Parts: sequence; structure tokens; C-alpha cells
Amino acid sequence: MDMPEISSEKYHEQLSQTAYSVGFVLGDGCLHQSSELHENGKRYSKRSVQIAKQDMDAIERVRDEIETAFEIKYAVFLRTPTSGLPIYHLRAARRDVFDFFAINSHFKAHIPEFYFSAPNNIKRDFIAGLMDSDGYIAHSQNKGYQQW
Repeated sequence: MDMPEISSEKYHEQLSQTAYSVGFVLGDGCLHQSSELHENGKRYSKRSVQIAKQDMDAIERVRDEIETAFEIKYAVFLRTPTSGLPIYHLRAARRDVFDFFAINSHFKAHIPEFYFSAPNNIKRDFIAGLMDSDGYIAHSQNKGYQQW
């Protein structure tokens, strides 16, 4: 997968604008990719970046950064599972957003090189996102899958 054709300046601007979000997604986000076969016989690919957390402020910060960097609006959804604890969800479903997060983190396997030489305020934002993500393990009784 290659980076989309954007200027180097715009690319670095996006990395700067999304430092917290990249850290958060790297720590506890989901890069979701699937394909569907439609009735017309064509296969369509679906890609999204997804995060879920009880901390609405963290989810809204990620949403705001993605909206600013990619000039698109997304909604945060509230879901309350059987535990009764509210969980806020963000699903950024657009190919360029998915590609940006997937490529820069090598599908969540590496810290993007850009952040090693970035100014200290950008490094702090990246680390804050990574620390705020804080992770979890869940097992769904009704669907029989695990995610982490």
C-alpha cells in the first residue's frame, strides 16, 4: 500500500495535526478492513479507523484532529453495553484516513519515524495519545469473539 499522492508539506502537516490521534490509534485503535460482494458482482472494500473508550474527551480530541487534518466531519456515538458503563465510539470510514493511519504505523506495529525528530510539543501530543489509549481486552458472549 503506497501513501496517497499529497505534498510532503501537507503530509507533515497531517502528522503534526494528528499526533495525539496517531498515538491513540497505535495504542488502542482498530484498523478495520473488509470487502463485500455486491449483487452487481463487484467486490467493494471497506476501510475504517475505529476507537472506543469511556473517556469522551479523548474520543472527541481524536475526532477533532481527524476532522481538521482530513476536512471531513465524523460523529461520536454513545453505546451502553449490558455492563451499564457508557462507551463512546468513533468510526472514521474513509480510505485516505485508513491509509494514513495504517501506513504511518505499519498497521500498528511501529511508531512513525516522523515523531522521533518532531518538535517537543508534537512528541508530547503523540505520547499523550498513546498513554490515554490504555487498552482493554473484551470477550463478547453473544458473538463469541475476542478483541484487543
